[in-house]
Amino acid sequence: MTPWLLALFLPQAPQAPTAIPLRAGVTIVQAVQGDTLRGSTRGDYEAIITVASVSESAVELRSTAFVRNYAGRREWLRVGRTVSLSDLRTARTQVLGFATEDPPQVPGTTALGPSLAVIEAARLRGSAEVVVRNYADRLDNPGTLRRIGAATHPFPVLLNGQRVTLPAIRMRGQLGRPGHPRPWEFWFLDHPTQPLTLKVSYGAEGAAESAPPEWMRQIVRIDVPGSADGARAGAGTGDGTGGGTGIGEGAGIAAGAGAAMESALAATCRVPVPGVYFEFDSDQLNPASAPWIGLVAQVLRRHPDWTVTIEGHTDSIGVARYNQGLSERRAAALRRELVARHGIPTARLGTQGFGASRPLEPNTTLEGRARNRRVELVRPCDNAKNPHSRKGG
Repeated sequence: MTPWLLALFLPQAPQAPTAIPLRAGVTIVQAVQGDTLRGSTRGDYEAIITVASVSESAVELRSTAFVRNYAGRREWLRVGRTVSLSDLRTARTQVLGFATEDPPQVPGTTALGPSLAVIEAARLRGSAEVVVRNYADRLDNPGTLRRIGAATHPFPVLLNGQRVTLPAIRMRGQLGRPGHPRPWEFWFLDHPTQPLTLKVSYGAEGAAESAPPEWMRQIVRIDVPGSADGARAGAGTGDGTGGGTGIGEGAGIAAGAGAAMESALAATCRVPVPGVYFEFDSDQLNPASAPWIGLVAQVLRRHPDWTVTIEGHTDSIGVARYNQGLSERRAAALRRELVARHGIPTARLGTQGFGASRPLEPNTTLEGRARNRRVELVRPCDNAKNPHSRKGG
C-alpha cells in the first residue's frame, strides 16, 4: 500500500524526500486561529491529530483538543474519523476540522490533506477544482485554486522537536457559495503520493486575495513513529524517527526519537522532548502525549544513574510573570506523569521554568512560537558540552 502521509526533508535542503512508512502513532499538531462557535470566537488553540490505525482500505484518525464549548468553558473534545483510501486518491472535497457532531465517516472527503487527484492537477496544470468545508456539517466552499509560482516554497515544520523545511505548493482562489466568495490560500506538501495541507487560511467575505486572513489552520509539529522505539516502549506505543542529532547531521531519518533522546542526553546533556503536547495556554497534558512520555521513562530506566532537570519554556504571548509560572507548571506536570505512571523516582527529576526567556526562534510566527513552547531534559553536564547546564537534579 502506498503511504499517503509524509515526505520529510533535511533542513533547508531541496533534495529528494525520504518517505516514511505510515504507521499508527504519527501525530500532527495544527495551530488554529480565528475559529468561531455559533458566532463567538474560540480563541487560539491547537488540535492534535493522531493516526490510530492503517488498513488496506482506510486510515483511522483521532483528534483531541482543549477548546471552548457553547457555555464558554474549555473542555476536551475527542473526535474520530475514518478516511477511505479511495477518497484519498480521488476526492475533491477536504474537511479541515474535527467536531463532536461529525459522523465517523464522511464519504467523498479527505481530512489532513488534498487527494492525489487534486495535488496532481496542481502540479501538472497549475490549478485545481476543489471543495472545502471547515467542518463536516458546514457548507461547501467550491472554487478553483491557482498555483502561485512554478517553484515550490520552503515551509517550516517541527519534526520530533527539530526544525525542518518541506517543499510546498502554494495556491490561492476565491472559494464559496455563489455571491459569497472568500479569498482562500493553501500550502500543500509537494509530493505525488503523500500530500498534506500544511497551511490554509481565508479572508473576509468579498475581500481581495491580497487581504489579510481572518482565519488560519497551520501544521506546526509532526511527530513520527519509529519501529525501533515502538518495540522498546511496548505494543501500541510507537515513537518517532528522525529526531535529535540525526536530522541535523544529515543522517536521514534512521534512528527513533527515543534513541535520539538517549544519544543527545549522553553526548550534549540536553534534548527537547518530542511528542509532549500541552493544551494551549495550559499545563494540561494532551492524552496523545502518553506514548512519548513512556519513551522518556524507557530512556531513564536504561540509565538509573542519570538525574535530569525537566525545563519548561513558553512563547512570549502574555506577560512575563504568567509565562514563568506556566513554564514551571508544565515541567511539574511532566514530572508527575513520569513518577505516577512510570515509577521514576522523584529524586531523579528536578524541574525548572524559564518562561519566554530562552526562545529558540522569533516569536513573530506560529511556527516560531510552537518551537519555543517546549519541554527539555537536561543532565548535569560539563559546561563545554551544555552552556545552560546546572549541577544537581
